Amino acid sequence: MNKDSLIVLNKEWQPYLSWFDAKIQPIMSELLSQLNLVLGPIKENAMLNNDWHSGLGEVKQRGRYENLLLSEWLLLDDEPDEFIRRVVSNEHLFLAPMPEEQKSNNTIIAFFDEGILQLGSLRLVHLVMMLLLDRRAKKQNSQFFWGVIQQPARLNVFEGLESLLSLLENRWLSALSNKNIVDWGAYLTDSNFDERWFIGAQITGQTLRPSNIITHCVYIRYQSDDNRKLNIRILEHNRTKSTVIVLPNEIICRKMLAGQLAPNSNYGSLELKTFVPVNISFPPCVSMTSNQIASLTDEANHIILCSFLDALSAKQKCKVNYQSISGSLLVLDFQNKKVIGLITKQSRVYIWQPSKELKEIELEYDHFSTYIEMKYTRFIWIYKNHGQSIYLIDNQNNMWSYDINKQPQDNVYKRLNIDINVLALFKLNDSKFLYIKFDDADKIWLKSPQLRHVNYCLKVSKKEITQILIADEMGWLNGFGVCALAIEQQWQVFKYDNGAQAQIELSVIIPNNWQVFGLYYQNDQLLFLIIHQDRKRIATFNISNSNIDELYYSTSNITQFSFSALAKSFALITENCNLIFYSMVTNSIRATIKTKEITC
Repeated sequence: MNKDSLIVLNKEWQPYLSWFDAKIQPIMSELLSQLNLVLGPIKENAMLNNDWHSGLGEVKQRGRYENLLLSEWLLLDDEPDEFIRRVVSNEHLFLAPMPEEQKSNNTIIAFFDEGILQLGSLRLVHLVMMLLLDRRAKKQNSQFFWGVIQQPARLNVFEGLESLLSLLENRWLSALSNKNIVDWGAYLTDSNFDERWFIGAQITGQTLRPSNIITHCVYIRYQSDDNRKLNIRILEHNRTKSTVIVLPNEIICRKMLAGQLAPNSNYGSLELKTFVPVNISFPPCVSMTSNQIASLTDEANHIILCSFLDALSAKQKCKVNYQSISGSLLVLDFQNKKVIGLITKQSRVYIWQPSKELKEIELEYDHFSTYIEMKYTRFIWIYKNHGQSIYLIDNQNNMWSYDINKQPQDNVYKRLNIDINVLALFKLNDSKFLYIKFDDADKIWLKSPQLRHVNYCLKVSKKEITQILIADEMGWLNGFGVCALAIEQQWQVFKYDNGAQAQIELSVIIPNNWQVFGLYYQNDQLLFLIIHQDRKRIATFNISNSNIDELYYSTSNITQFSFSALAKSFALITENCNLIFYSMVTNSIRATIKTKEITC
């Protein structure tokens, strides 16, 4: 749908669309438009045209011949010429029908099937039908009432967003039964509702069809060959109309079905409180699975480990653990659910893991004295066939690997110097990574110990580079992904164009009041993750059109932040010791961890 069409639709449905979050509004506008075309215009009530009668009354000279007086019909047999003369002269006498007192009140009602055959995305049609029928009733200066067919026969007046949420809360593990039909049939037998709608599943053998009790049926099911499409069939007396609608993306569907409809609502969001504040000077770490984050306590003697359910779970849970450390924490990394770190104590560097410390690594402390101030990733942990490996870059830009055996009782590790002049490490999955280095001519190279095809020279001088990021981790596993190099606010983006079958280079300028700290793909759009210089706003910058879309606003200053491209998530810490966990998968806050106020 083009932009102009969307604007027209938004105006038409604005009273309803204003109830919804900005990301849901275009989806609802499209669904409303599609289904409204199938419903068609509102038919004028037959009662209002006096087509319903309670008998015959006054004698008049005009009327239908089935209402001709009996004495007039007798002339046809006795004096046919006179009968014809009266026809020509309009002299016949008729009994005028007496219009029945109006019984219909233009009210529209609908009862919804919320049973097991209508679970999942089918219920999005229920929400849209609610809005359409309410608008339909308002056009007749009337009201819309609704009910759930699995419940005892009772109607509720439609009350906007509250009714939509109430409908979503109704879930029944039983299918529509004949008893439900009989109960509602008895309830509606003597009703004077103008339109009576059923919305739900069509079940073989059941007789729920348009009749003197029901005027319209809307049957909804998944398209047999594609569950991303819904087949909708509308029955009205002897007429049938059908359409197919395409579902929005999975996250939007889940968000709507979870009741996250209102503006600024967060999908599956948690708010936790803890007595232990986080350290506002140490950056949080996000796992590549997006289900764990780690940070340091304010007193720097414990690591906070937070574990979550999958990002797509509407109802989130969080398990918080505290692990003590006996030294100064330099850096953290995750491998699936496990966390590892480097700590220093007594001028020695140790590999730290929860509840146990591995053998001391023989490195001089001076090599890592400014480690935490480095802007690039300089420490990662990956799996190997024989166990696990740690790769790190020291202050001399030397990259080292430490291979640790699977059997911790062996307490053996192998140290290797992998390369020199290394700037940054980027994890591609749990067993592969690439690194960026510069050669003797200061040209930038991309390499990987595990992927032989990753050996690219970008012909950009290292002296000019102020920041480096990569994206499209899956692309790197098989070819060239995305690499972005910054010279202050000017970015050079290198990517592979599938259409041109070649590597291309894009030039992008970021506004001076924003700083880039992440790069990722979403819905085929390449986006920078940026933070404003006021340290309160996080947003995305679209590389193709330079649009800035704000994701998060903090009322207090953000002191630390980190981004995981694999997890499509970022974590940040504010000056009042709040830890915020945000997912770009759901475009919402997953968790807010606050410090409890201790009162005496």
